[in-house]
Amino acid sequence: MLLTSLPSPPPSWAQFTLGPLTIHTYALCIIAGIIAAVIITQRRLSARGAEDGVVVDIVIWAVPIGIIGARFYHVFTHVGDYFYPGANLGNIFAIWDGGNALYGSLLGGAVGAYIGCRRTGIRLWSFADALAPAMLIAQSMGRIGNYFNHELFGLPTTLPWGLEILPTDTMFPDGLPAGTLFHPLFLYEIIWNLIGVAIISSSSADTGSGGDAPSPSTSSGTASDAAGSRPSESTPPATPCSASPRTSGHPSSSSPSASSCSSSRAGATPNRNPPCTKKDARQRWNISPAAQTRPEHHPTPPAVS
Repeated sequence: MLLTSLPSPPPSWAQFTLGPLTIHTYALCIIAGIIAAVIITQRRLSARGAEDGVVVDIVIWAVPIGIIGARFYHVFTHVGDYFYPGANLGNIFAIWDGGNALYGSLLGGAVGAYIGCRRTGIRLWSFADALAPAMLIAQSMGRIGNYFNHELFGLPTTLPWGLEILPTDTMFPDGLPAGTLFHPLFLYEIIWNLIGVAIISSSSADTGSGGDAPSPSTSSGTASDAAGSRPSESTPPATPCSASPRTSGHPSSSSPSASSCSSSRAGATPNRNPPCTKKDARQRWNISPAAQTRPEHHPTPPAVS
């Protein structure tokens, strides 16, 4: 059976009650996206030496400020809807009535992420790099909520994936006949976001910037170098140390066996993936200011008169 249109879900699916609470499906999609983004970003940062749970410490700043930014961006780009004679200014904060702007959430979230990164000692750009694919996945999951809300559709279309909107729906444009199909813009954005995830993941795999092991260009030495012997031409070069097995908590709580990058004994086959500590990974990925390797300072001796 060929697809002739994309049906919209029943309006009753947009929300349901749980005791005295009204649960919105759109909100569940957004929450699911935030959880997925936290898990993915933490995994990518942990592979670079960040401590477990550091993303949560950043998110508790980024998400609330992002929500505030999304709301106020909407309000101040729709001034006539909130500021007029006799207007109830309390509606400015009625976020449950709808009205959140993506650009405002990005601006507010960036401010919150900056504060969180400053407090946790993570470089903002390192966090942003780890967040990039996770944010696109979160955005895709949030757009599913638009489908349940019968919103974020475009101009009329006759394409077989045109979105059905009931003429009794408040979102249905005036002056159009019943049965008109519309471009599912939310679906286009989901596909676009997932393509972006694939491109970023592919690029990360090629450069080593998002995988479980640091890039060869950032590695300093091999296992055989640490053993005091140069690798023979027949022996394949060892790959950079990996963040696995990872240790939990701070470096001081790691086990002695993982306290430093392991090396092969003289005459033994070099380990192609020697484990390393989070400190070693931080130094290679430069994810925090404290991880920088600073040159030793040698004071200039006083001149002899």
